[in-house]
Amino acid sequence: MKLKPSGPTFKTDEGSYDVALFSAEGKLKFKLAQKALTELTDLSDQVMILREALQALRTDIMDMECHDETLIKEEE
Repeated sequence: MKLKPSGPTFKTDEGSYDVALFSAEGKLKFKLAQKALTELTDLSDQVMILREALQALRTDIMDMECHDETLIKEEE
């Protein structure tokens, strides 16, 4: 007979574990790991947004500012 977990589960290669049955320290570590995963996802999203913004700025600079008048010419 398979029991249903009473709360969140911690999944591993060996199986799923009921976090509600963890020790207080184990529950805290699980909660901290969940928060870290959420923050890492948020940071990854921010990096993608900043990367796209930088690419757009670079493209705008190249299109608007890079022309013969601003080109550094090598001395002969």
